[in-house]
Amino acid sequence: MASTIKVDKLDPQSGTALEIGTSGDTVTVPSGVGLTLTDSTLLLPTTITSTTEVKTNKISPATGTDFALGDSGDTFTVPSGATIVNSGTATGFGGGSWTLIKTQTVVQGDAVQSLDFVDGTSDVVFDATYKLYKFLVYNWKPSAAVQLKLRVESGGSFATTGYITENWRSYYSGASSDRASATDCIMLTRFDMNAGGSTTTDIGMFEFLFSAPAATQYPQCMGLCSGGETGQMVISMGSGKLATSAAYTGVRFYIPSGNMEGEFSLYGITT
Repeated sequence: MASTIKVDKLDPQSGTALEIGTSGDTVTVPSGVGLTLTDSTLLLPTTITSTTEVKTNKISPATGTDFALGDSGDTFTVPSGATIVNSGTATGFGGGSWTLIKTQTVVQGDAVQSLDFVDGTSDVVFDATYKLYKFLVYNWKPSAAVQLKLRVESGGSFATTGYITENWRSYYSGASSDRASATDCIMLTRFDMNAGGSTTTDIGMFEFLFSAPAATQYPQCMGLCSGGETGQMVISMGSGKLATSAAYTGVRFYIPSGNMEGEFSLYGITT
């Protein structure tokens, strides 16, 4: 005969363990009833199965710092309209796609003459995490007719000497192409960007690749730039490195004088 027992508290008859039901029984908590744990620990079985939906605001590992999602062979689906936001470092997702690491945007009012990307600072990754790194610079505009240059950080400081760099430029107008080299920086634009003030509305766009900067087998940079100089379209290509074998931990973009504006983005790719 079904009956109802009403009581304010249940305690074990002996010891500290209390059992509800027998193996095979089903204990039902009806709709509208809440179970409240206050400063307590809920001990669950090793595997919990739900065939409908589980909602929670956070999932953390029970012990340590490693968390496994699913088992080998499982498929997880992100439905249409859902977004996955990565605020940390995503690794082990295979190769073939670029991962945006950091974007820095500067405007003339910021009075910026140099811009740094240093490993371990301001969410920047520039180490052995990725085998290849790429910088994209777009909407770049200096306040005077200057060239954009680059220096690498090695041993805790940005090197100002000891570079081996080669750069070549070509003009749309058919003016003679030429080449140049430098020892105090890695040459990037190799032309005086004539976008200062109200002179013109020319802007520059650049791409630079760094291979294995954390290695000590002479990491190097290779880049391609385009922009305007005295009303002409100019393309510039070059590469550079430090003359001594050393790992790089950061990159500094800079101009000799004046201020600059533009968007600087760092990407990484695994193979």
